[in-house]
Amino acid sequence: MKLALTLFFALFISFSSFSNINFLNPGCTDSTACNYDATATVDDGLCDYLIISSIPSDYNGFGVRCFGENNGSIDVTVTGGTGNYNYSWSSGETSEDLTDIGVGTYTVIVTDENNCSTSETFLITEPEELSISYIPSDYNGCGVSCYGMSDGSIDVSVTGGAGVNVYSWSNGETTQDLTDIGVGTYTVSVTDVNGCSTSETVEIVECEPMSCTYNKENVICYGGNDGSIDLTCTGESGDYVYNWSNGETDEDLENIPAGEYIVTATDANGCEHEITVEITEPEELSISSIPSDYNGFGVRCFGE
Repeated sequence: MKLALTLFFALFISFSSFSNINFLNPGCTDSTACNYDATATVDDGLCDYLIISSIPSDYNGFGVRCFGENNGSIDVTVTGGTGNYNYSWSSGETSEDLTDIGVGTYTVIVTDENNCSTSETFLITEPEELSISYIPSDYNGCGVSCYGMSDGSIDVSVTGGAGVNVYSWSNGETTQDLTDIGVGTYTVSVTDVNGCSTSETVEIVECEPMSCTYNKENVICYGGNDGSIDLTCTGESGDYVYNWSNGETDEDLENIPAGEYIVTATDANGCEHEITVEITEPEELSISSIPSDYNGFGVRCFGE
């Protein structure tokens, strides 16, 4: 009896295993695959996927070469699926690849002959607009400190672009900034690593040269001190300081005797101008006489 039961259970287990093997349905169980089989009970490892690979344009980290340009591209390659592919881009194009595109977001949907589809989104970027700002030298309103000097400068700053800028100045310099320059017009062209360029023109001006004129009043009488000098200076940056040879520091001199007066006028930038003024006086008034002489007397006879 025991032996019969053992044989029965062995036959039952074998039959059950055989039934399970017969009822297994291998296939692709991934619903995202093109060959997904909803009836499959076990994955067979043969799922087929539509795969999009791409090479977007790359201009040193940007999708287009320069700000505002339309030279971007997206080169698409599709594998998997069945037969020919159809392409539908968010921009309305139906080609496999995109060319001559600007900054923006682009999505492509790829569909094969079995209506299996997948999508991919791409971002085309652009550099910021290349822009030049500058600070010219300023000596109290003048581009150089004094008339005829060459101590001007232009401090340039650049924003935007793809970086690694090259500078070309109209005077032949290739530095970012200019120093020790004279009056004139200077143009700088800036080109980044992508070949994008922009330019700016800067004028270095100089103030009018310093000039001093005067009106004077000479001394009226010999030995007097009623002379005066009325001085007027123009040009350069203004705000003059005066240094007279007699120690005075006023612009004008009053109540002065005859003599030579030298004044040095200095503006806010240290520019100097010197003039000499001569104050004159009349010769000293003198009386000469020859009295009558009659052998020592002023008249010839008594009473005459």
